Amino acid sequence: MKYALVAASAVVLLSPVQVAAQGRTPIEIEANRPTLAAWVADVSGAIDTNLRYPSYFGRNGPESGYASISFRVGADGAPVDVVLRRTSGSSRLDRAALNAVAGLSGIEPMPRSSSSMQSVRANIVFAADEVTLARLHRQADRDMVRLARSSQGATEVALTTGKTLTAG
Repeated sequence: MKYALVAASAVVLLSPVQVAAQGRTPIEIEANRPTLAAWVADVSGAIDTNLRYPSYFGRNGPESGYASISFRVGADGAPVDVVLRRTSGSSRLDRAALNAVAGLSGIEPMPRSSSSMQSVRANIVFAADEVTLARLHRQADRDMVRLARSSQGATEVALTTGKTLTAG
């Protein structure tokens, strides 16, 4: 029985080649393409990996805030048109957020079901402690809901990620 399943799989895998040879358009099945939720999780994780809390704090201690960065994914999997859409209020935090996005590479294309969503909005949160992190995450999420309600026709994939001072 196992042999029959393997043979049937081989026929399915070879059938687009046979169809193309007959002059018909093959049907492409992309089983490895992620869902939008998985794609967002992957990009969020990559940004989080690149994210560095600035090491200089100044007289008032560590700064907190969130920056909103928009970008598109280029054909080579790198971010293009990277723009600071909302400042955190700190040039050091803004620069760290921009560097985290600009340092991405090898980003998979968005799922086909999301092809109309060509832009990504990344809310990048910096917080000195977990309580501030949770508060800023909620604020960023509320701001994204307001933005989604006010934009007509424009679609973006939104994600929120962040770092606390203690998380490194």
